[in-house]
Amino acid sequence: MVTASSESALLISVPTAEPAVAAHRSRLDSSAAQGVPAHFTVLYPFLPVVTADALAALSRLFASVSRFGFVVDRTAWFGDRVLWLGPSDPGPFRALTDRVFAAFPACSPFG
Repeated sequence: MVTASSESALLISVPTAEPAVAAHRSRLDSSAAQGVPAHFTVLYPFLPVVTADALAALSRLFASVSRFGFVVDRTAWFGDRVLWLGPSDPGPFRALTDRVFAAFPACSPFG
């Protein structure tokens, strides 16, 4: 996703969460109004512009990653403005972030 501020993010959308969080997100999360679905963030900020070469590199990077299940069972805060839902095992998500950061070292996780 590229926004007006030329930032992108790598996200894992979670469509099954939408019914539970959509009303709250539409009221409290400006990104929801921009079409960003309920998600887990793999890496933000990512590249200012995601090129075809970057997409190809990501495809190669994730080709060997197996699907994994997860259970969301906790909440926490980023500062005092962002409430997030957390998985019981954050390991697979952290591994994705580590993998992308290793391939794109200029994209420091969460800036």
